[in-house]
Amino acid sequence: SAHPKIARIICEWLQQFCTAGVPISCIVIKLQILGTIRSHAPELLEDQKFKCSDTYIRKFLHTHLHWSMHTSTHATQKTPANWLGLCEDMFMWLAYYIKMFDVPTELVINVDQTGVCLIPAGNKTWVPMGSKQVNTFGKEEK
Repeated sequence: SAHPKIARIICEWLQQFCTAGVPISCIVIKLQILGTIRSHAPELLEDQKFKCSDTYIRKFLHTHLHWSMHTSTHATQKTPANWLGLCEDMFMWLAYYIKMFDVPTELVINVDQTGVCLIPAGNKTWVPMGSKQVNTFGKEEK
């Protein structure tokens, strides 16, 4: 890779999401790649030759992570018994950070837990090649 630091940052982020069971789609990867470049080397986006296409993303995943597209096999985990307390704790943390860092209200989305999907993931995700169990959030057990 011509930019190993950026590639490493993107790969670490993707591996963390994969480990957590977050479905990873091309649109999610594209947003992460472009966001990382904007943060660490915005001059790369000035080059009109660079296109973060689905083809580029697939090549990146195969080359750097040896990943391929798989279908989710089952849910990562069940809802914990203490989910209500966890939701209340999360709400308090959100309220604290929103107040502490003066986050504009128009940037606070989906706090009421209405289940609005900002980026639908479907039932497929990118994971290491040869994976037998593909755990993702949002996948219901049969």
